Amino acid sequence: TSGPANVEIIPKGCNKATGITDMARIHSIPMEEVMALGDYENDEDMLSAAGLGVAMGNASEYLKNLADAVTDTNDNDGVAKAIEQFAL
Repeated sequence: TSGPANVEIIPKGCNKATGITDMARIHSIPMEEVMALGDYENDEDMLSAAGLGVAMGNASEYLKNLADAVTDTNDNDGVAKAIEQFAL
């Protein structure tokens, strides 16, 4: 789930990590060069699979502790700040 009021239905064996892994493979990008950003527990596998897992500032403490780095919140341009800090 991506929130207490949401239900997500996906095929068995699929998650965000399988998605970014497949995309990286298709584009010949080593996973060590992939940055993933997330803000909820459904992003855990994706952050772990990426070479750099970044939690949003509004993420749960659990996800922040799992991540390699923490950026600003969604409302404060956290994605843009992470791209500027880690990718440019």
